[in-house]
Amino acid sequence: GVELLRKVRSDGVNIAYLAAWNGATAVVRFIAEHPDLGPQFLKIPGPGDTTVAHVAAHRDDVAMLEYLNKIVGVELLRKVRSDGVNIAYLAAWNGATAVVRFIAEHPD
Repeated sequence: GVELLRKVRSDGVNIAYLAAWNGATAVVRFIAEHPDLGPQFLKIPGPGDTTVAHVAAHRDDVAMLEYLNKIVGVELLRKVRSDGVNIAYLAAWNGATAVVRFIAEHPD
């Protein structure tokens, strides 16, 4: 059941985090559209306060960031990890040029 989908590993990882790491946008969409999970589930941070938006930025996944912005809202994209890192830092660190461009073109 849905409780299995909500389960968090001992290291703080949940299914949304794993889906984001693997670029599984269809799974992220499923989570957002599921009545017992929804967009709020995508806001739950993983290890080190890393969100699905941080993971998408790390992977240079603009399509996922656009989807998260549309469904969850810009506050998720603006979230700063406990170590002060945001999506712009992760994108720059990993050479994620498309994400850096996306951030520059979307000041809101």
